Amino acid sequence: MKRTWMILKFGLGVTLSLVSTSRESLAQGGALRSETQHPTSDIQNIGIDRLVAVVNETPITESDLLWFLALDAEAPAGSFSDEMKRSALRQFIDQELLYQEAEKLPSIEVKPEEINQYISELIHRFPSESTFRRRLDAVGLDQTTLQQIVQRRLVILQFMEFRFRAFVFVTDPEIQ
Repeated sequence: MKRTWMILKFGLGVTLSLVSTSRESLAQGGALRSETQHPTSDIQNIGIDRLVAVVNETPITESDLLWFLALDAEAPAGSFSDEMKRSALRQFIDQELLYQEAEKLPSIEVKPEEINQYISELIHRFPSESTFRRRLDAVGLDQTTLQQIVQRRLVILQFMEFRFRAFVFVTDPEIQ
């Protein structure tokens, strides 16, 4: 009985120190701030994301999948089916592997203008800009995170062009 109590006490202590650490780091990072100092209100404000995969030590969360699907104009609005999530996960893993390979090359750089251009093109794939913005809001995707996602996509596209374009040969008869 005494051992069980010690384990529970230790677990509670670790939990409270994690909450305390999270609260301090959130206040410093500005991700989530609580106006009150009541400890239970801070616990209620901490969002937890579910880990769905790990690719070479890089975690992929459920939010990553939701953001991935939200940026797909062909995906239906609202909740996404399990099959859609599985398909998105496979695609996301492929993109992550490509991104990790691209990061090994020092020559790939993405300019802010390229990011803005890609976002404009992305918006035009949707029926309207307000539809696009509503989709982002529905999954909690802010402008900064959107720009980071687009930057990663552009790195992947540049890597693919660099890596594979030299090996693609199309003759005139094949074009016709």
